[in-house]
Amino acid sequence: MGNKKAFLGYDLGDGESITDIVVIDTGLPDRTVHTDFSDMPMPDCEKPGEPLPTIFARDRDGEIIFAHSIQNDPEAAVDIRINFKRRPTDLIENLTKEKREHLLRLFTDRTEWPDRAECPECNTVKMDEFRFSAVTFTNAIFDDRQYRERIRSLTDGCGEIVFCAGHPTRWDDLDAAIYKTILQTSVLGKGTYANLPSSIVMAAESRAAFLYVKDQKRIDRLKPGESALLIDVGSSTIDLTAMTADSRNHQYNSGNNYLGARGVDLMIRDWYLEQLMRDRENLIVYQELMAANPSLNQGLTLLCRRAKEQVCSYKNGKSRIYFGLFRPVQLTAADLGRMLREVPVADVLRKYTDLPPREAEQMAGKSWKSLFEEFMRAELQMMQREKIKIGRVILTGSASKMPVVEETVRSVFQDLPETALFFDMDPSRTISKGLALVGPSNDKSLAFQLDVSQVLREEVPEIVRRNLPRLFEELSRFVGETIEPIVIAEAEKWRTGAYRTFGDMNTAIEAELAPQRLEPRLRDKIENLFGDWCVNVIGKDIALSLKKICEKNGVSEFSVDNLNFMAAGNSLIRKSSEIIMGSATKTAMNEMTVSICNRIIAMIVLLLLVVPGANAVALIGGGGALLWNALRNREEGADNRVAEFMMDKNIPNPMRRVISMDTIRQKVRDADIKGCCKSAFTADSSRESILSAVLDSLGGQVQAKMDEIKYVIESA
Repeated sequence: MGNKKAFLGYDLGDGESITDIVVIDTGLPDRTVHTDFSDMPMPDCEKPGEPLPTIFARDRDGEIIFAHSIQNDPEAAVDIRINFKRRPTDLIENLTKEKREHLLRLFTDRTEWPDRAECPECNTVKMDEFRFSAVTFTNAIFDDRQYRERIRSLTDGCGEIVFCAGHPTRWDDLDAAIYKTILQTSVLGKGTYANLPSSIVMAAESRAAFLYVKDQKRIDRLKPGESALLIDVGSSTIDLTAMTADSRNHQYNSGNNYLGARGVDLMIRDWYLEQLMRDRENLIVYQELMAANPSLNQGLTLLCRRAKEQVCSYKNGKSRIYFGLFRPVQLTAADLGRMLREVPVADVLRKYTDLPPREAEQMAGKSWKSLFEEFMRAELQMMQREKIKIGRVILTGSASKMPVVEETVRSVFQDLPETALFFDMDPSRTISKGLALVGPSNDKSLAFQLDVSQVLREEVPEIVRRNLPRLFEELSRFVGETIEPIVIAEAEKWRTGAYRTFGDMNTAIEAELAPQRLEPRLRDKIENLFGDWCVNVIGKDIALSLKKICEKNGVSEFSVDNLNFMAAGNSLIRKSSEIIMGSATKTAMNEMTVSICNRIIAMIVLLLLVVPGANAVALIGGGGALLWNALRNREEGADNRVAEFMMDKNIPNPMRRVISMDTIRQKVRDADIKGCCKSAFTADSSRESILSAVLDSLGGQVQAKMDEIKYVIESA
């Protein structure tokens, strides 16, 4: 085989599905990506490059048939399946945090579906139906003889083929992992295809959209600081991605998992049946047809979708729905507009799909148009908070042609000039073309990602460990300076008789130094100290390591300051008090408080024993003299023994007042409170908990900064 490698983008949409392919020559220095996309012949479609409606059934002989065959003779189609794409986690009940973590471990990089014993929640009726539909439909496409031959001709001379499958942006890691496992059980996961080794990668559809728009040079004329917003209105979901011409701010990805146009198709179907059932004879015939073939309604959904697309495409805004031998029913733009503005979409989705109760409640009886407008306004506010200025909007996706979409977008983005709104000329292929580009972009950044992994695995932990002593030194200094006046104030109260015994003073000091009272006093200062350490110490050190990686991979536009991700309102700094005052540190500080109190009591006792003219030894008993000798001889544990012995002793006030406050202040300083604080922060459990918390936060933040650079490399 040659140096060529093929990447096939597979957009399995809820409404339409299509594939696109690109080939790269891995032997060329620049790894050239050829983006003159060939028009792929999808099965059952009239012309290459035409999307295939995501619907299938079986004919009388049990063979899989697609949309055109179903539409031509719906009554002859059995087990019709449409709108079967689901968010996998919506099909798993009682999905707790613990169960989610378990399932993510189970499905990550898995190639076979787990059996009922291993995962009972993964083998429910609803999940089985989704799996069966997705795999059957996928196999029917890629096993089609004409389609396979076309792939074989386009990949001539290639050594490998990579299937790049997309998933909605708002699906989480568990959704993507389950969906990938499902596709692994199809023909795509067999390890070979068209006589070539094959594999599967997954990508968010917003990333695919970004790569496609970048490839088409649709964002090169943006003004500095402006972003283009791509709005992909699909059948089941809406995906958004904002991007600048230099690739840096495209990281705004968002969407809605339930507000696609699927609900609109179902509205039209209900409306059609309402028109049809006005004739009682039609009702009887329809009921007989449904009794014989319950899935016939799914074929009707396809016809209603086609009628919607025609209404949005034809100048007269009219279409006719032909269903079996029933009289045709005319759908007009006015009918469609009324439904979009008046019909509660949640009622339709709850009736016919697996709309989660929480989503239905949030939709609260609102129309599709109302919800779409609310969604777009909320997204605009979010982008404005993130300082993203939209200079161009590109509409794509099968449902983007609905007039209400353009009307709403223009209403929300009022400041945009009329010429700044674009319609993708080939909306059905935006995602499939972008997915085909995901593979080459992954390959281009593979070496970069390996370098980043090494930094995360080896250099970042070492940088943090190396610089922790500096942090502990600063923290112990500040905390000691905070604690010292508190201890002195309580000792003065004992001196003036406010506390009867050392025990009373000790209790008061412990109460004042309790973490819940001490932490609020420390929080702002800790954040400042921790922030300075993050920005000017570890932030700079990590940035220097990242700069070397950038230069190694041909990216010179990022300075050390650009790469210091700590410099701008970092979340790690904001949670510094939580990190520093973790449970292990609080435990160590409680122990430190006891140690401080014992030292101070012992020192004051020493002062009492040497007060001129006072019979202190007689006052406190012979045991006191023995303890004095223990302290003088520096016996181990003498401080504690003195404190325990003197805890309930009520020293006469005259003797207390003989000791000056200057002397007490000096003795408190001699207790080395700062040293005790340092011991608390550097205790094994405390040190490891701080290190672990910092590293946990840093990993994702370094990766986020590297993803920004990765996209620059990938989209070059």
